[in-house]
Amino acid sequence: MPAAARSAQLPACSGQAEMIEVIDRIKPLLIVLMHYFVPSVLQRFLRRMGGRFAL
Repeated sequence: MPAAARSAQLPACSGQAEMIEVIDRIKPLLIVLMHYFVPSVLQRFLRRMGGRFAL
């Protein structure tokens, strides 16, 4: 299924847990984080991802 079709079926993300669930479902080749405002938010996201992807 094309990425555009998959993304049309997914709910909007309201938090990190939901975002990680969507990432797990669509298995993207690249993730670009855009809206983290302090380093602690980025670090929390990276910890929650649990090494699923290479940095």
